[in-house]
Amino acid sequence: MRKILLISLLLPIFYKGIAQNIAALPISITIKVDSEYEKIYAKSEYANSVWDNDYSIDTDSVKQKNFIVSVQIKNTGAKPVGIWLMTCSWQHNFTVNNNYLHLQQEQVCLHNRIQQVKLLHGETHTYKAVLVKSIKFDYPCQNCIYGPQVEATRLGLIVVNDVFKNQLNMLTWHIAMEDKSLWQVVWSNPLYLLGKGQDRAKLNIIN
Repeated sequence: MRKILLISLLLPIFYKGIAQNIAALPISITIKVDSEYEKIYAKSEYANSVWDNDYSIDTDSVKQKNFIVSVQIKNTGAKPVGIWLMTCSWQHNFTVNNNYLHLQQEQVCLHNRIQQVKLLHGETHTYKAVLVKSIKFDYPCQNCIYGPQVEATRLGLIVVNDVFKNQLNMLTWHIAMEDKSLWQVVWSNPLYLLGKGQDRAKLNIIN
């Protein structure tokens, strides 16, 4: 009961600290494609997706396109900053701006905890991530006409803490991640992974 009361008293202070720091953050995100590859899966593994989207798959396997990208976080300000991320599933603090690519976690998380990534002035921290492309580009549904697509792909770093203070723990991080009104998103440079000619014709994309 005392712990619950203490948490109840601390949460308003935590929220107030976040609200007072809604401003341009001294952080930049840079992404680039290192390589791309295809993975082949059994059609059965995509059963739900095929059912929901009426994809046209005539083979027993599905090809999925993947992009390995480098994600660089840089402190562009004069003061040290700290960003709270999970040690393994750090991708949880990133979002993608379109609906045809998503971040995929490749490694198995055996030891996963919240930690503060500290960056001094001009310092960078680089992560490797996998962007998975929707199979609709290779197996579009029949008789579908797609509207204009979001051309650029950007990754957004979700910041849920005051980067100049050390005030988060596992509990407050989870609460802040569930409350999207507290999110401050720092967007990366654009990548153009939608495809050209053939992909666009398959999708009946209307520009």
